This record gives sequence, C-alpha cells and structure tokens, in this order.
Amino acid sequence: MTIEERIQPSMRFAPEVASLNMGSMNFALFPMLARFREFKHA
Repeated sequence: MTIEERIQPSMRFAPEVASLNMGSMNFALFPMLARFREFKHA
C-alpha cells in the first residue's frame, strides 16, 4: 500500500490519536535466547 492509502482511514475518521507503523516491529529477544538450547522451528 502507498502512504496515501495507509493514511486514508485517519483522514476520513479524524481520530484524536493514531499510529502509522511503517514496517515490522522487531523485539529483540537476545537475553532470553540464552535459556533455550533447542528450537522447534527455524
């Protein structure tokens, strides 16, 4: 989707608060990885 397409709902409904996520959210789990030795999925 283009940026113009993404902002259409906020332009139409004019919410008081809105967010525009431009990409995937990456939460690093590196400290937690030390607890696990094997994974079920790649």
